[in-house]
Amino acid sequence: VDVLNPAVAPLVIATNPPTDGIAVLPMSTMTITFDQEMFVGTEGDTNSVLHANNYLLEGAVIGEVSIEDVIYIETADRVHLLTGQLFSDIYTLTVRSTVASLDQISMEEDYVTTFTAVQDFSAFVDVQFDRVRSHRADDVVSWDVTLQNTSDFDLVLPVMLILDPADGYPGIPQN
Repeated sequence: VDVLNPAVAPLVIATNPPTDGIAVLPMSTMTITFDQEMFVGTEGDTNSVLHANNYLLEGAVIGEVSIEDVIYIETADRVHLLTGQLFSDIYTLTVRSTVASLDQISMEEDYVTTFTAVQDFSAFVDVQFDRVRSHRADDVVSWDVTLQNTSDFDLVLPVMLILDPADGYPGIPQN
């Protein structure tokens, strides 16, 4: 007897932010990707991928963070967790084993991942400014910026580069 598609317990195959990664704030969405289609049911079904209690987000300092909404993208087997504003902290995200596949098979164990959320990640990158260009008639100076990750962690993009001119400088960055 050949078994072509055996029913097996679902697995988490990816998260964003990634395990042990560094996420730059502001951030209020995390994603979890499963290896197969998940049971949707309703928000009241305790094994539904939409049931917010199947997910726990805790900061080491600030404690539990409320999961405000869960959105499931069936075509990608991906969940988007929406939270309120996060603050700089080390976070642990747990996907509880009660969440089930389309075949109603629950995960074998909780999936746990951690990441660090930072407001300022300048300590983790090397910033280089190249190809300075000046257009004196428009009072515009522009350049290319290269960021190199110098940490042992993945940095989650996008990032925002804030230019803070020295005191007494009348110009402000544009565009």
